[in-house]
This record gives sequence, C-alpha cells and structure tokens, in this order.
Amino acid sequence: MSDTQSPEPPILKFLGLDPEKSKKYAGWLKFEAIMFIILGVLAIMLPGLFSFGLSVFLGWLFIFGGLFATVGAFQAMQSQGFFWRLASGVLTVVVGVMVISKPMEWMAVLTLIVAGFYLVDGIFKIIYGLRANGVPGAGLAIVNGIFGLIIAWIVYAQWPLSAEWFLGLIIGINLFMAGLFLLRVSSGLKGAS
Repeated sequence: MSDTQSPEPPILKFLGLDPEKSKKYAGWLKFEAIMFIILGVLAIMLPGLFSFGLSVFLGWLFIFGGLFATVGAFQAMQSQGFFWRLASGVLTVVVGVMVISKPMEWMAVLTLIVAGFYLVDGIFKIIYGLRANGVPGAGLAIVNGIFGLIIAWIVYAQWPLSAEWFLGLIIGINLFMAGLFLLRVSSGLKGAS
C-alpha cells in the first residue's frame, strides 16, 4: 500500500502557507478585501474629499520627512554634506507647509502630474503593444495605452476642475480593484484548505 499525498495547491505554495494557517489568513484577507472595497466605493462616491485628503496627507508627509532629515543633518554636523542635508530637510518642511496651507492648489498640481504620467505611460504601452506583435497580451497593452491617453485627455481638458475629482476617483478605483483581488485570493485560500 503506497502512501499518496495530494499535491499542495498552487496558492498555498505561492503564499508559503500550510493548510492550517491558510484558514486564518483567508479570514483576514476577506476582512481586508471588504475594507478596501468599502473605502474604494466611498472614494468613488466622494472623490473630492479623498483628493483633498490625499493632498493634506502628502503635505504632512513632507513636513515629517523634512523634520527627520533636518534632525539627521544635525546628527552629522561635521560631515561635508551637512549643509546640503540641512537645506534639503528645511526645503522639504517648507514644501509641506505650503501644501498644507493651500491643499486645493496642490491638488491641482498633483492632478497634472498624475495626468502627465497617464499620457506618457499610455504612449509607452501603445509602442510596446505595437512592437510586441504576436506576443500574448500585446493587444491589451495597446488598449491599456489608449485608455491612459483618454484619461490624460479628459483630465487636461477639464483642468483645473478635474483636480476636484480625479485623484479621489483614481484612488477609489484602485482600492476597489485591490479589494476584489484580495476577495478572490481569500476565496481561493478557503477552497485550497
């Protein structure tokens, strides 16, 4: 009589989980997925609030990052790079204060930067798709690139009004899609254990 053991499901192998731990992890992933989906739907429904929140959050990141850099510069006062580290830290704090003091204006600037990313990324994806003729997914790369160009065009055509909704909408879609992905992984884990 041979002792045959069923092969380990690919999802458990990929995540490095044993079947016992996968049940607990699946529950946590499902909770995380639901939270992401809820936050994503809220961001899609209230994109202006999430855009504003992102601008304020980035401002505080600059302030704290600049403070840490400034303190770090003083920890190495004798080094040749002291002045440049200090200048960089102070500049970062100043930018953070500027963002916090005028978050709507910075939201508009950030919107242009992200739209510029979609424009350039869209062009690159179209070029890739055209050059990768016959490669699986090449057509999707072209479609993805065209969507990037359309997104950039919509944002630029409606700017500065697009600053009120664009970032929040993008955050919402990203959170929602991440939630769907995690929900699928969670159900795959439950089925594998």
